[in-house]
Amino acid sequence: LRIGLAVAKGFAVAGSKPVAVVPTLEALAYNVYFNAYFNKLVCAVLDAKCNNVYAGLFEYDETGKLLRRWQDRTVSVNVLKEDLKRLSNELSKPVILVGNAVNLVYSDDCTFILKEDLIFPSAVSVCRLAFDKKYWCAAEEAMPEYLKPPQIDVSKKMQNKKTEELQI
Repeated sequence: LRIGLAVAKGFAVAGSKPVAVVPTLEALAYNVYFNAYFNKLVCAVLDAKCNNVYAGLFEYDETGKLLRRWQDRTVSVNVLKEDLKRLSNELSKPVILVGNAVNLVYSDDCTFILKEDLIFPSAVSVCRLAFDKKYWCAAEEAMPEYLKPPQIDVSKKMQNKKTEELQI
């Protein structure tokens, strides 16, 4: 993510052009074809390791526009399952699961529709979402949005702490 955004920002700055920053979970949910899945919830889930997932919940309206039901978040698999079960029952709508963590979230006792073939956002989805001007900004303003700190930061802090302990 950081490398891809740095390259895009470099090209944009060099060409004095804006950048479209499209959220990954939204692009993943946009892969779901509107007509076939109208009146259903779409939950995009990516593996965040340690029995957690990055999750975004969306729904298509009657015009085919993808609407966000909740903010993207990092959540434990069990909590997400319960939240989706409850919401699916309350709204009487099945949940379509997309992303590389669908098998972690899927449960037989829910009204889940598993889309194992939709594990990555497509370039078409990203481009179509980028047509919406809300994603555009000046290259200098474009920043990745992390739902949790990168794992490398935690590892380096632990390594530095161990090094300090050895020096004492």
